[in-house]
Amino acid sequence: MDRPTTQQIRFYLRLHYPVQVVLAEDGFRGCYPDLPGCGCAEADLGRLYSTLERERRQWITAQVLEGQQVPLPNSHAPSNLDAAAA
Repeated sequence: MDRPTTQQIRFYLRLHYPVQVVLAEDGFRGCYPDLPGCGCAEADLGRLYSTLERERRQWITAQVLEGQQVPLPNSHAPSNLDAAAA
């Protein structure tokens, strides 16, 4: 892995992405709304958060290595300007 790629991965891994967690019949489901397809399900809430963190790291690393864009945190939410215009 070259230096710019490593720096990009480190940059995105340092960001704080919001997590969405819901109670499911078989436990908990969680995802990162800003990172499409990055989520998981677990029976235990503590385990859910550790699995989500591992998934987030793998997702970001794969995106950077494939030359794909990694969204910034809260990029899924409408901006205040969008809300004011409505």
